[in-house]
Amino acid sequence: MTENQTPDTTGKEPKTVVPQSATSGLDALQTVFFVTFMMGCFFLATRPTQVQAALLFRYALIAVGAIGLIVVAVLKKKQA
Repeated sequence: MTENQTPDTTGKEPKTVVPQSATSGLDALQTVFFVTFMMGCFFLATRPTQVQAALLFRYALIAVGAIGLIVVAVLKKKQA
C-alpha cells in the first residue's frame, strides 16, 4: 500500500486518494488573467499617454487578460 491509498478493508483494490488543494491551477490562472486585465484598464484610465507604444501596451494587457479569462472559463466548464 502506498502513501496515497486507503487501507483494503473490503477485499477490493485500494482507491487512490487525491489530495484537494484550496485553489486549483485554473483558479490561479484565472486570478492572474483577471489582475492583468484590471492593470490594463487601470493604466488606460488613469494616465494619459503621449507615446503610442505605451497605449498599445495597455490595450495588449486588456486583450491578453480578457482572452485568458475566456479560455480559463471554457476549460473550467469543460472540466466540471
